[in-house]
Amino acid sequence: MEVTGVTLPIPETVTGWIVGDNTKLAVANFKGLYYGLQADCPRCGFDLYKGILTFEPPKISCPTCKTSYNAVSGNPEGEVKGDFTSNLARLATVNKSKEVAKAFNVRVEDDRVFVRDR
Repeated sequence: MEVTGVTLPIPETVTGWIVGDNTKLAVANFKGLYYGLQADCPRCGFDLYKGILTFEPPKISCPTCKTSYNAVSGNPEGEVKGDFTSNLARLATVNKSKEVAKAFNVRVEDDRVFVRDR
């Protein structure tokens, strides 16, 4: 689907979008390629678009529970080191630690933006 009214993330950052029927996405720009995941962390429910983008492969890490999700597949791929709050969030949500984030294909063509399920 073509989406309008969104701002593309600057290189090596993550931003939040609301598209279509109120679907919320965390969209990352890694080396000029765009990746989309569901906006809420499958593990703790916090906003992935406020998270950290790490590289090789590109991953979006939740700022609360620190779970890292592969930006292409949505698969959880470890955790980044966290603080006391992050440790509590991980312990409280241990039963959801293997949940996969829904991934989206984000494509930019001639200044038009398209999003579809991966």
